[in-house]
Amino acid sequence: MYYQQFWHEVEESNEWLQYQLSRIPQLFSSKSPISGSTQQIKKTMNDMFDILRDYLQWQTRLDILFERAKHVIPLKARSEKMMKSRQVQVMIDYKTKEV
Repeated sequence: MYYQQFWHEVEESNEWLQYQLSRIPQLFSSKSPISGSTQQIKKTMNDMFDILRDYLQWQTRLDILFERAKHVIPLKARSEKMMKSRQVQVMIDYKTKEV
């Protein structure tokens, strides 16, 4: 996995989460007190389900990033002499007479 791509996706996820969290107070603070009408309760329930769906989507993405983080090699580790072997993923495959 590309180091920069991974951190870019982490940053995107963080920005997305911050946006979603900022929406929650706006959804509920602009509403008048619940009057008990069926329509208002259904609207509130739909808003809550939307928030739950967004949270679960973010949680899934975060779980994927945690798994991918196990395979990211930090820049410092790539620029210094390695003291022990490390498994790597081949990004290209080619054959020449010299190699």
